Amino acid sequence: MEEIQKKARPTSIVAEVLLALVMISSAVVFCYLCLSRIAVKHEATLVLFGIIFPKASQMPVYLAIVIAIDLVTAMWFMGRYGTPGKRFDQFVLLVLSMTFGFILTSMLAGETYANELARQGVGTMQTALDTEYQQQDMKLMGSLGFYGGNLNVDGDPQIYVCRQMDSFGPFTEQILADTATQPFSQGYEEYMRFEQDGLTQVRALSVQHYQDGYWLVVKRLVRAEDLYISLDTLDDLQKFIVQMQYSRHTGSEQDMAQAYVELAGDAILLR
Repeated sequence: MEEIQKKARPTSIVAEVLLALVMISSAVVFCYLCLSRIAVKHEATLVLFGIIFPKASQMPVYLAIVIAIDLVTAMWFMGRYGTPGKRFDQFVLLVLSMTFGFILTSMLAGETYANELARQGVGTMQTALDTEYQQQDMKLMGSLGFYGGNLNVDGDPQIYVCRQMDSFGPFTEQILADTATQPFSQGYEEYMRFEQDGLTQVRALSVQHYQDGYWLVVKRLVRAEDLYISLDTLDDLQKFIVQMQYSRHTGSEQDMAQAYVELAGDAILLR
C-alpha cells in the first residue's frame, strides 16, 4: 500500500485577511513606539496627520503584548494551514519574516521622522547635546553628529574626535549667508583642516535649528590617530565626550555674532 502523502490544508481568505491585519497592525504599533521614543528624546509631541498621539510611557508592556499576539497568530496559522512535518520550520520562517519587516519599517519611519523634526527645528540645543551621540545604533559609522566620527576632509577619510565645542545662541533667524558650496540653511557643515600643536585638526562650522532658535556651532576635532586612541563603537567615544570642553556663548545677537566670526574665521559670511 502506498503511503498517503500529507498535504497542507488550503488556506481560507478569512485566515489570510486575519494574518495580514495582525501583521499590518503590529507594524503600525512598532512604528508608533519608535516615533514616540524619538519624540520623547527630542522633547517633542508626536503629531501625525493632525492627530496628537500620547507618549508610549509603558513601551515594554506594549511590545510584549504585540509580540505575544504575533506569536499566537503565527502559531495558529501554521498549526492549521502549515504543511504537516514542516509546521515548525514554516512557523520560524514566518516569525523571522515578520520581525525583519517590523524592524525595517520602524527604522525607515524613525529616520524619516527624525529628519523632519530636525528640519522643523524641534527640540532644544541641550536636548541635542544630551542625545546626539546615541545615534547610529552604537556603531561608529559615518558622521556621529556633534562629537566626531569618520570625516572625509579634502579626500582624506580619517576618524576625528571632538575636543572642544562652542555654541552661540539662540538667534531668532539664521544669520550665516548661504553660498553655492556652503548651504548652511540646509544643515550643511563646513570643514576646515589645519595643523596645530603637532595635531591634525578640523574646525567644523554649522547652524543648528531647534525649538529655542538658531545656534551657531564651532567644533574643534582632532584626528584620533594623533591622540593615540582607537575607536570601534560609540561606547569607546563616550569617555572622550565627557572630557570634551564645551562653552555656551550668550548675550546680545550682535555680540554673539561678532564672537562667532572671531572664532570661526573669515571664511564665513554673515547675512
